[in-house]
Amino acid sequence: LGHGLAHGAMAVKLRDGTYGTDSTTMEGDEIPPLWQLLLFCALFWFPLLKASMPKLSSYAVAALAWAVTYGPVLAGGLKKELGFPYTQTVLSVAFHISQLMLSTEEKQRREYMTLPITAMLPVLTAWNEALFCTAYFRSAGGHVLYDASIVISFIVFYVDSYRANVMVSATSPVGSKQKTT
Repeated sequence: LGHGLAHGAMAVKLRDGTYGTDSTTMEGDEIPPLWQLLLFCALFWFPLLKASMPKLSSYAVAALAWAVTYGPVLAGGLKKELGFPYTQTVLSVAFHISQLMLSTEEKQRREYMTLPITAMLPVLTAWNEALFCTAYFRSAGGHVLYDASIVISFIVFYVDSYRANVMVSATSPVGSKQKTT
């Protein structure tokens, strides 16, 4: 939902001609005020990181969200074209740390294997967009390819999960109807 809202905001700026007219880096006096950083931390990073690391306490996620929000400011700014790869890197690291911290029992579940495999398409597409946007990615469809890869990976994951669940239900004695006398 947030991804779609961001695209909507970008489309409004594109239509009124203000898209791309703002600065390309966050340097010096161009650093957003503290209230904007806090708002960005609370509405962007916190929900994304909490979804990536659901078992981590909200306090720890809030501290991490503040670190990834304010870290680029402390480092002297983040070029606008590096915002997408920065976000992808933070989310990828957070998600994979979360997966590594699962219990042995949780790692035996099918989705522990399926989710990383289905996530490969969006990850590869994101890095292609970040590294080769001007070389070829933009002419091949640009960010729309990334958006499509998210949808495709979710469909593949859910179809696999559904099929695995149906197969387990069909072979399970609990799932089959047995006549009792």
